[in-house]
Amino acid sequence: GIIMLHGTYKKNTLAAALLLTTIPSYAVVSNGSFEDWTGNTPNNWSTIDSGITVSAAGNIVNTGTLAAKVVVTTGSQSNTDLLQNVQLESGQSYSFSTWVYHTEGGVKARLLVNGYQGYSNPALLNQWQKVSYQYTASANETIAVGLRFYDVAGFDGNETVYVDSFNPSASD
Repeated sequence: GIIMLHGTYKKNTLAAALLLTTIPSYAVVSNGSFEDWTGNTPNNWSTIDSGITVSAAGNIVNTGTLAAKVVVTTGSQSNTDLLQNVQLESGQSYSFSTWVYHTEGGVKARLLVNGYQGYSNPALLNQWQKVSYQYTASANETIAVGLRFYDVAGFDGNETVYVDSFNPSASD
């Protein structure tokens, strides 16, 4: 009986290993849903510049039970990044996107996918909007993905933007 169980176990493990190698792997943003936090730091987001303060928000959420509340406290745009590094596979095309919620309209968010891409519309207040960018990897590479926040006319030195549902995301 023991040998039989052991044999079955080995066979299933091998089948699972083979299955994993045949599924194409796509880049995933870790904790893209902003559900996992350590204190006021969203897990796996390795760059949080000093010009922004990030905390978990449960009142304004796009998916799940939490979103990231980002308070922009500087007009210095090189100091407002929220980023993580993502591994990509050569030849694969990735559709990166996130949802942004503006509260005052004095800040716009810019999607960062291996460089600067499109902006959110800061005039759309108190509603979720999607910002997205299609990226094809020319090599196996690790790139920075996330957001940079820019002050626009009307920025009063302190503004809250909510961010959620950064995709493609690993399901928790």
